[in-house]
This record gives sequence, C-alpha cells and structure tokens, in this order.
Amino acid sequence: MMRSWISLLLMPLMAQATTIEVFKTSQMTLNDTGLRLSVCNVDEYQKLTSTLTQEFKNKAYETFSLTQIAPQIARIEKAAKCLQSMFELNVKKLPAIVFNKKQVVYGEFDVHAALSFLKRLEKNL
Repeated sequence: MMRSWISLLLMPLMAQATTIEVFKTSQMTLNDTGLRLSVCNVDEYQKLTSTLTQEFKNKAYETFSLTQIAPQIARIEKAAKCLQSMFELNVKKLPAIVFNKKQVVYGEFDVHAALSFLKRLEKNL
C-alpha cells in the first residue's frame, strides 16, 4: 500500500527520468520497483570470463566450435557493455542508481527511495 502512494507522489519526477540504470554486484539485492530500468551486475563479466576460461582449461570444448560457445560470448559482451557504461558514467561506488545518465544516487537499493531523495534535493535547490 505504501509503495503505491510513493509511486503516485514520485510520478512527476519519474516522468522526467527517462533512463534509470542500476549498478550493483550480484550479491546485492535490489528492491522490487515495478519500474522499467537497466540493472548491471558489475561482477558478471569477471565471473563469465573465468567460467569460460576454466571450461577451456578443463577441455570441456575439445572440439572448439564458435556456435557452441556463442551464448556465453553474448552474455560476456553484454556484461562488458555494462562495465563500459559504468565507466562512461563515472560511477565511483556501488550500489549506484543513475537517472538520465546525469544524476547518481549512491548506497541505495530502492529506486523509489532514490527518486524521493532526488525530489527532496530539487526542492532544496
């Protein structure tokens, strides 16, 4: 019930937030927001590349076929783009919620709370 009231109060600010990106590790839990956002687990790239490297070392792919590992490579590319975005946005700490590639809220696992924080900041400016 409380979440719906918060959503109604934050609608004007959310309308201005056309992109919401969340940067976190896979160990961090993001509160369910009901909002459309991009979630980036920044440790995913290292995990995926380590797994693939280990599989090669274990000779899991003795007859190496690109089509065989294509799904893993696609996930690695997506994880690399995630890291690239994090560096381009100059994210310094985790978790971070980035609104419209400009405003960053650090240390928050709840997007609604981050939006509320930004709204309070706007009022005080």
